[in-house]
Amino acid sequence: MVPANFNQLYYFWRAAKAGSISAAAKELMLNQSTVSLQLKQLESSLGKQLLARSRHGVALSDAGRIAFDYCERIFIHAEELLSALREERHAAMPAFRLGVSQSVSREKILALTYFVKELGLGVPVKIVTRSSEELETRLEKRMLDMVVSDLDLAVRLGRDYRSRLASNTELFFVAASGLKKTMGAFPRGLLRIPLLLRPPENPVRKEVDHFLHRKGLRADIHAESEDPDLLLAMAIRGEGTAVVDLATIGAELRGRRLARLHAGPIGVRERVWFICGRRRGSRPAVQRVIDLLMSRFEFRSPSS
Repeated sequence: MVPANFNQLYYFWRAAKAGSISAAAKELMLNQSTVSLQLKQLESSLGKQLLARSRHGVALSDAGRIAFDYCERIFIHAEELLSALREERHAAMPAFRLGVSQSVSREKILALTYFVKELGLGVPVKIVTRSSEELETRLEKRMLDMVVSDLDLAVRLGRDYRSRLASNTELFFVAASGLKKTMGAFPRGLLRIPLLLRPPENPVRKEVDHFLHRKGLRADIHAESEDPDLLLAMAIRGEGTAVVDLATIGAELRGRRLARLHAGPIGVRERVWFICGRRRGSRPAVQRVIDLLMSRFEFRSPSS
């Protein structure tokens, strides 16, 4: 006899995905006390604690991870079955749930989604943009299929996750052509114009800070943002110099809206990682997308 009922397992699954019992109760349109009681009965019947509770919400225990993996397979299929029966047709192709760090440029994400489209598998891409910390949590809860980040989150997530270095790109200081004329020789000229940089904890910012330190420079930082597209837009408007890669500045260089401040590499690079779970999912088409991205996709920079 199975020592737990499927209602309790479903409540557990929804609570784990929502990150809190109160959020799950709202989604299920039930009282929080009802959901909480059902979860306690489930844990009691299994003899295992599945959820660690705190004022910040719930987190999966080791036993909870195992239970969640099985529930994920059971209830995703169940929801697809119900959808197919209600509509009297096959369920729609499941989406590829892609988490994107706020620090990854729009051009890179557009290149990735174009690659998925060109595979011809008919898999739609659902993009979620969050901080790396939030993406790590969502990936751990199986709410995402893959994450694109400038941090190798698999190092923190552990052996159940794998990563691939998808891009290791040289970066360049760029500025509007008019602003470049006022700065003088690089790199000392950086002292004369504002800098548009990532926040101090960002990996690219750390490399920029190291470069400035090596050159004995204390430059004027005008703006800090995780969004590289915002920094690029500010640079185009002449508000300062940003540090970007060729894939981001190619069109602007050709249109002479931006100019490089130096010709060759300076040792500042941006690394972009793909992170996903090692366990193979139950959706073959989505798993095929993951396999191809992890094995052969490459970001390509224009030659300009």
